[in-house]
Amino acid sequence: MDARYGTVQPIEDATPGSAPRPEAAPARLSTITRQALSARHVPNDIFQVAAVARTLSGKKMELPVKKLLLGAAAARVVNRDAMANAESIDWFVNFAAQRKAL
Repeated sequence: MDARYGTVQPIEDATPGSAPRPEAAPARLSTITRQALSARHVPNDIFQVAAVARTLSGKKMELPVKKLLLGAAAARVVNRDAMANAESIDWFVNFAAQRKAL
């Protein structure tokens, strides 16, 4: 993965419409992951998202999201007609654009 992005783990908000999680939540998730698995599984950044992009069969669209974060155009990596929640990809497109601008 591109060094400027490192590892990013989007976490779906389990309770839509709720307030954002406290700032301590990513640190807590990192600690739990480090203890349960290993340090190599701990992402560099953890972000709360409204919804994780999924296919019509319910599978997470990890590879297309990764490609978006690496700078690929959404039209090349995402087929919105094959998505259960096509609107969810907009967050990732905007997020990738913001990170690219940094």
